[in-house]
Amino acid sequence: MRDDTYKNLNSFFIEIIGTQPIAFNPILGKMANSATAGLFMSQLLYWTNKGRDRDWFYKTITDTQLETCLTRSEQSRAIKIWKGMGVLETKNRGIPRRRHFHVNAEKLLKLMREYANKYAESNIQDGKKRLTTTEITSEIISKITPERILATAKRKLPIKPIPEFQDIFFI
Repeated sequence: MRDDTYKNLNSFFIEIIGTQPIAFNPILGKMANSATAGLFMSQLLYWTNKGRDRDWFYKTITDTQLETCLTRSEQSRAIKIWKGMGVLETKNRGIPRRRHFHVNAEKLLKLMREYANKYAESNIQDGKKRLTTTEITSEIISKITPERILATAKRKLPIKPIPEFQDIFFI
């Protein structure tokens, strides 16, 4: 393999394996205190608004396992966490029965704001000003609204990251 053939090792393996990696937003894992739940929600957010029904979509246990490597029990625990936080609803619909999901974007944004406020308070209590690329402020999170998310989803356009968010949520 020549050094100039691929931009990085990841692109080399994507070509060899023939599959794209999935996006994982670490903040979701931090909010849920579970990397597994964060990975699961990251994948659900990817599939949100991609089905016939804009509010609900289905993913089988097998499909989710193929996409994320999460086992049935790991998926169940992640679902339980997000349901407990009021972010996720599930229903079994259709024949044959399929597991349908609805992500409550407003509740998720509310929790993100709470997480950002908690993070900002912990910085103040530590007496340290952390200037890292992962710094989160409620001012930045307030720029993401359910209306912005829904408008973007309806047009099926890629979400353009808010510049201040880019290092936090679009890693």
